[in-house]
Amino acid sequence: MESSFLVNFFAGAGYLVEDAQFFTTQTGRPKVTFRMMLPRHPQLPLKQPENADFYTVIALGDRFVPLLDHLCRGRPVVVFGYAQSRDVTVDERQCVVSEIGASAIYLIQDVEVRRVVRETAQEAAQEAAQGAMEGGMRDAGLYASGD
Repeated sequence: MESSFLVNFFAGAGYLVEDAQFFTTQTGRPKVTFRMMLPRHPQLPLKQPENADFYTVIALGDRFVPLLDHLCRGRPVVVFGYAQSRDVTVDERQCVVSEIGASAIYLIQDVEVRRVVRETAQEAAQEAAQGAMEGGMRDAGLYASGD
């Protein structure tokens, strides 16, 4: 398979499981991180105790800092970005962590998220982005995307 054919794109609608945190990278770049719960697709095997998958979202850049006050536990969001894995050492053991690098984060009202999580990831992403733009989130500063 040619690498030019492959695309690393993530779109997911879910809920924050903890308040977002702010860090500064070693080069001084702002970094916002949070854990996100996404309901599992009905075709996937059930998981216990919750039928959900959990991801760490990494959002680099000044544009995400204004969202910090809004990114709190239980907040429904739609995240666009890319998947990445990193090798890390935890308690002197080598581990691989999977993360989502955010390109855009949209804060969504609870009712909208319940509706869009039932659709495919692409349909959910398109609907959420359209709803965010129509709902004036761009003007209200309740989203972050682009540089």
